[in-house]
Amino acid sequence: VYTFARAGDQYYIAMEYVSGETLDAIIQKGGKLAWQTAVCYICQALSGLEHAHKLNVIHRDIKPSNLMLAEIGDIK
Repeated sequence: VYTFARAGDQYYIAMEYVSGETLDAIIQKGGKLAWQTAVCYICQALSGLEHAHKLNVIHRDIKPSNLMLAEIGDIK
């Protein structure tokens, strides 16, 4: 997250652009993930959540459609 802002009565978040696909789309196309892949992705997601929580940012909607697999293979 780069910034939180408000324009009139509308709030918005400016975030990094991630070129890739959502985890949900990947699962829809290819079926369930191998457990080793799932563990890798979950560990990355938890690391990101830990960082956010240290900055007092709480994501209240963690789900596969809100996790992106970047083209370089990292979960965002």
